Amino acid sequence: MGGDRRSSSRGIERAVERAGVGQLSFHGLRHGYATMLIVGLKCDVETVSRQLGHANSSITLSVYSHEFDRARNADELRSALSGAFGHLIGASS
Repeated sequence: MGGDRRSSSRGIERAVERAGVGQLSFHGLRHGYATMLIVGLKCDVETVSRQLGHANSSITLSVYSHEFDRARNADELRSALSGAFGHLIGASS
């Protein structure tokens, strides 16, 4: 099993090198994936927890609570801006 992990790691390293994104670890990829699920796709904590293989959602919240806050704050700001200025966008259509 350890050999599989090393060959997988080498594969990731080669892909990162070819993509030209600089230094990127498996941990960085995992964190990026979690952030995409939370902020980009608005997934709930249970879905993210299952995707990451955490034993329970409290682990996910303890690690990624700042991302859930960021997603919520972005939604609240988007809604507030739409309420205050949405009529300006609608007037041009």
